[in-house]
Amino acid sequence: MSHAPPPEKGVEEDHEAVFKSLTSTEQKLAFYARIYDRISKRFRVSLHDLEVWRKLLPVAIETEYLRIDAGNLPRTLTFARVRELAEEGAGDGAGSST
Repeated sequence: MSHAPPPEKGVEEDHEAVFKSLTSTEQKLAFYARIYDRISKRFRVSLHDLEVWRKLLPVAIETEYLRIDAGNLPRTLTFARVRELAEEGAGDGAGSST
């Protein structure tokens, strides 16, 4: 995985502030999915992509639980996997309140 170029002055603080604004679960998932680098205190995705990831996360988590219940091993919820699971969940009706 390639690292993003060094941030412009003031942007690094924004990344750290955004990370601290995430829920505890989102922080852990972002760290383990390598979306957030705790050493550089920067996200490895754009802040826009981070918002997309956060928006899709609830459906992706529910879909992943269904996969686990079906006997599959849990997978890291990377940006690409969350998008995949959210699409899969939307097609299966996961996350719907009906």
